[in-house]
Amino acid sequence: MPPEELVAQVDFRWLSDALTPEEALEILRRTEPGRAHRIGRLLDRGYPAYTTTPGWLGYSDEKLARLAREAVADGFTQIKLKVGADLEDDVRRMRTARETVGDGIRIAVDANQRRDGTSSPPSTGPSVPSPPGPAASSPPAMTTT
Repeated sequence: MPPEELVAQVDFRWLSDALTPEEALEILRRTEPGRAHRIGRLLDRGYPAYTTTPGWLGYSDEKLARLAREAVADGFTQIKLKVGADLEDDVRRMRTARETVGDGIRIAVDANQRRDGTSSPPSTGPSVPSPPGPAASSPPAMTTT
């Protein structure tokens, strides 16, 4: 799809304070020479994906663990947990997820608009550190057929 056609598909009403159609068109035109290479790389390696399936608020720890195991068995190298309703629950759920999937699987968190902007999580208190090693680097991509 030519850059002009691609830009024409985007509703910029909510983006124009950060990116205008003209700026988007300029970026696409400037990067067009490497497009074939990038497409080949995507076709060869796939596009990284994650699943939120295990991480919805309200799931029991047992359900979170079962769904996290299933996600890893299905080939996902990253899962995402919703957080923000209760800090103690968030820490417990994160610990459950990490113990379930191990250090080689990345875990993203999403506050799901639960923070109101006037409060922030405490700067001290319980934390679940990110593991060193492979999970800190880019995960292998999932491919679909």
